[in-house]
Amino acid sequence: MTPSSFELHMTLPGETRFVPALDDVVQHAAAYVGCGPAEASAFCGVVLGVVADCCRQASGRLLDVVVRREDGPLEVLVECEADLSALATSQGRTTITCTRAAGRSQCRIAHVLQDSR
Repeated sequence: MTPSSFELHMTLPGETRFVPALDDVVQHAAAYVGCGPAEASAFCGVVLGVVADCCRQASGRLLDVVVRREDGPLEVLVECEADLSALATSQGRTTITCTRAAGRSQCRIAHVLQDSR
């Protein structure tokens, strides 16, 4: 595992009370790839907000979550049945995109790092 390429898979119960469990994982991943504390915290806040929205739509179902970097932006992928159009946005170097393929919906929260623009 290197700061430029890693992938971590998790399963999260689809209830908002479990969303804070991702906080340390996302903060650590952001710091690992070189984000400063404020940048890591801001990205984490966006991720937790999106995951909470996805949990509200999950009806207690388990959600697949992936935290990864493949020589590009830091990404968090979350299985999501939320209103996809409502989640898509761009905030500075962080973007949220949602797709539906093969009957599954997924949100991608990506943060472009300063060194990979």
